[in-house]
Amino acid sequence: MDRYLSKILQESWGFRIQQFLGSHWDDDTPLSDRGKGYGLAMRDYGLTPNYTPVPTIRAESGYHLGKELGDRFTALVCRDDYTAMGVCRGLQELGIRIPDDVAVVGYGDIDAAAHMTPALTTQAIPYGAIAEGAMDLMLEQLQGQDEPRQVTLKSKLMVRESCGANI
Repeated sequence: MDRYLSKILQESWGFRIQQFLGSHWDDDTPLSDRGKGYGLAMRDYGLTPNYTPVPTIRAESGYHLGKELGDRFTALVCRDDYTAMGVCRGLQELGIRIPDDVAVVGYGDIDAAAHMTPALTTQAIPYGAIAEGAMDLMLEQLQGQDEPRQVTLKSKLMVRESCGANI
């Protein structure tokens, strides 16, 4: 997740009570990066970041979290689309309306995200740009350029029904 998503949730859509479902942003794991932007944005607004660990990247984990968290938060930001899909199912079984009662946002833009009800707002991973960047770095190494460098790519927010916004 990046700061942009949390900023949109705060400024444009008015969600002030958010919960991040995923790895803690201070953990040293690849998945913890998804929570870092969320945590920074919440602090920017003077709010305390809330986090709930997710044991696995499976819809079933999200389902149980949705049932457990209910409508205690106005927005749930999930570390992946599978978790978000499970959260939506768990909330709906409790009679909680998405996005009227709780907004849900995922990460990954998997194919099913656009086809569930409500369609899932998600942050798309730029797979094409990742592949292109990896090829460029590999070609540079083959040409003798061994200096390491970091490549930063931008993702796109796919705004759909689950956040209640029509922008």
